[in-house]
Amino acid sequence: MIETIWIIIPNLIASYMVMVNKAFHANVIYCFGYLLFIWHNYNSGDSSQMIYFTILEIMSIVGVFLYLYSTRKNLGINNRKNSDKKLVDKKLVRAR
Repeated sequence: MIETIWIIIPNLIASYMVMVNKAFHANVIYCFGYLLFIWHNYNSGDSSQMIYFTILEIMSIVGVFLYLYSTRKNLGINNRKNSDKKLVDKKLVRAR
C-alpha cells in the first residue's frame, strides 16, 4: 500500500501544476512520475499499461524539450532585436 502511495505522489503534484497552468513544470515532474509507473507495471507484468506510460513518458520529455527550444529561440530573437535597437540608438546619437 505504501509503495503505491509513493508512486502516485509525483503524478498528483504534476496534476496540480497543470491545474495552476504550469505545464512545463508538470511535464518535468511527469518525466519522473511516469518512470515510476513504468517500473511498477514492469514488475507486475502489465505490458499494456507499461506501453501506455512509456508513450506518456516520451510525450512529456518531448514537451520539455520543445518548451526549452522555443524559450531559447524566443530569447535569441529578443536579444537580436535589443542589439539592433541599441545599434539604431547609437546611430541616432552619432547623427545628433
